[in-house]
Amino acid sequence: MVENQLGKNIRHLREVNGETLEELGSKVFLSKTTISGYEAGRRKPDFDKLVVIAKHFGKTVDELLHTDLTGIQASDINDKSVSDIIEIYRKIFPLFSSEETMRNSRFRSAYRLCEKVLEAFAKGENLRGHIVDDIWDCFLHAVDETEALEAVANLVWSIFLWWSQINDIQKMLALQNKLQSNRIDMKGVIQKYQETQRTAEVSEKKQAFRQDFKEMITEAIKALKSDTEWAELGDYYLALTFLFDMVDTELSSEFNITIGKQMLVAYAELGNTYALQFLATVFEL
Repeated sequence: MVENQLGKNIRHLREVNGETLEELGSKVFLSKTTISGYEAGRRKPDFDKLVVIAKHFGKTVDELLHTDLTGIQASDINDKSVSDIIEIYRKIFPLFSSEETMRNSRFRSAYRLCEKVLEAFAKGENLRGHIVDDIWDCFLHAVDETEALEAVANLVWSIFLWWSQINDIQKMLALQNKLQSNRIDMKGVIQKYQETQRTAEVSEKKQAFRQDFKEMITEAIKALKSDTEWAELGDYYLALTFLFDMVDTELSSEFNITIGKQMLVAYAELGNTYALQFLATVFEL
């Protein structure tokens, strides 16, 4: 048996989890000195404390004590299944279809490509080829051919998808990895997102995107808000355009994001189903 296997496991899992001694201690109700003692092998936790620590890392007490966990990577901790992650994405960015719209070949093709995108995101994979362009183009044609609000809603979905691809892919994949590991928090997401926006290349792409899509996304949201059944979704998407700094205003990115958060909270207080779902999903994570 490896000497001080418990201490080595705790240290490795803490570091992979991105936690300091103090952060881990606060989550398992112990001081950082106590945690440091466990890791160094100077102290031994009693069984009750072991249970709390093991649960925090998604492991059993036996695994912490007797199994070498130092080879575990971040995505292995509390790993969610692909289907679980896809469901989370669906809650935040819902896709819509109906029997009628699925008869349209363009709509059907785009919808199936969206399923592939969700699966790729759930696995932490980069998107390949022109899949984002194809989704947007198909939904755009579907809007013209069907005039269905399901197509309009999914067109906005595709614009959000396109916007996400402007960002540094490694940072976006890092956020996806946190989602897979059940270790994501809204404050952390916003901070990482803001950091990504500060590069000159990203700023230039963002401005070009705003100019290209401003009118389209505005008209799409107006169309949703003009229909009683879809108005809540229109409000929700409007809030997200601020939250993700997609709007072309004279305000700073930080201010736009703050406005977006306030809008989501306000809509949730008014009973907006999508805003409530977003906040519940994010804070549950």
